[in-house]
Amino acid sequence: MMTSIHTLWQMKQNLRLPRQTLDHLRNDLLQRQVTTAYKNAPFYRKLFDEAKVSPQDIKSANDLEKLPIITKNDIRQNQKGILNVEYENARCYKSHTSGSTGEPTWTYFDRRCWYGKKYFSKMRARMVCGMRWGQKVVIMESETTRKLRLKNRKLSKLFFLLPVKYLSIFEEPDILLDKLIQIKPHNVYGPPSCLFVLAKRAVQAGVTVPNLARLFTSSEYLPYSIKRYIEKTLGAKVYDIYGSTETKEMAWQCAMGEGYHINEDEVIIEIVDDVGNVLPPDHPGNIVITDLCNQAMPLIRYRNYDKGFLLNKTCSCGLEFALMKPLTGRASEYIRLPNGRSISPFLFTTAIEKTKGLLQYQIIQEEIDVVRVKTIFEEGLFNQGSALIRSILSDVTKNMMTIELENCDKINLEKNGKLMVVKNEIDDKTISLP
Repeated sequence: MMTSIHTLWQMKQNLRLPRQTLDHLRNDLLQRQVTTAYKNAPFYRKLFDEAKVSPQDIKSANDLEKLPIITKNDIRQNQKGILNVEYENARCYKSHTSGSTGEPTWTYFDRRCWYGKKYFSKMRARMVCGMRWGQKVVIMESETTRKLRLKNRKLSKLFFLLPVKYLSIFEEPDILLDKLIQIKPHNVYGPPSCLFVLAKRAVQAGVTVPNLARLFTSSEYLPYSIKRYIEKTLGAKVYDIYGSTETKEMAWQCAMGEGYHINEDEVIIEIVDDVGNVLPPDHPGNIVITDLCNQAMPLIRYRNYDKGFLLNKTCSCGLEFALMKPLTGRASEYIRLPNGRSISPFLFTTAIEKTKGLLQYQIIQEEIDVVRVKTIFEEGLFNQGSALIRSILSDVTKNMMTIELENCDKINLEKNGKLMVVKNEIDDKTISLP
């Protein structure tokens, strides 16, 4: 227990480090990681040697450009070679991706890294946002209620300082809402689509969730319209989180909402163009991640096929941790025009998400020249809003596609319980990046 408290305290101290000291810490962690990877992971030894780079050549984040970018396919094809030979797989923690890029795989974590990322890093960020010891927390998981009963029994013994309760997002909205009202949590963690449905049910039932102060969203793209509606309806501040299965939580919003603070003592995030050139701040591109903590399975310059950009400013909250903004868009969610060009889903979402009265939407490419937009609007605003959306998306697609609008009472989630904001349902889903 004392070791855990000290680790959390040290991580909180890192948040307050001046910029120069933080850079030194990050460089030290980077040098340790590349040295470990070269020494103990055959895949990286070969990668470094072929690039004619030694670990001593990587002294700072700027030196990472000397190394090639790897992808999930590289991991899958070199699963054994990318693992640290000093760690036994059976003794590592592991996570399985949902396969959203069509390339499911496992990621292995050493014990220290796992606990740091799964608990201490998250707790640090949540406490910056106002969470305190003793407050009730509800975490909405994409697992069955039956599986979560066992997890809840274990948690009751482990988290006596922070009462945590898991609920399944697969339960009926009315049942979930009733459970929240009974639990009276101060903090709720879940996907935006689930919280949006609960907010709608709360309005229809004329109820509120007692004590609720903060909502933490992750796993899905968070449109501005959804965030605004959830905050207004449930009366709680929404904080969005950016992460992935391979590296866990990487960046998070504070109360200022000026960007997402990167956990710079855990990851380095680069933004590159489609040929791998590093882009300056404020230029959107492809996210490339170097993990500074996981020694069991090092990930160095790993491209996860998300989009985003770094911000050329510091947050007014006073933290020195650099800011970024993730953007929606996995390769499988790109829309293909009839002329063969692929368009980022970001162009679609940013174009329509502030349409007056638009609460939730889903964009689906059903045919090579047809896009269907499922929408949920405030009462009486569909006709006006749908005309505007049709006009906007016609411009985005250069009038090459038919834009069909559908007013819905509910937008169905995927089998994993998440909402895919932009879906590509044409036969060839292996869409290359532009």
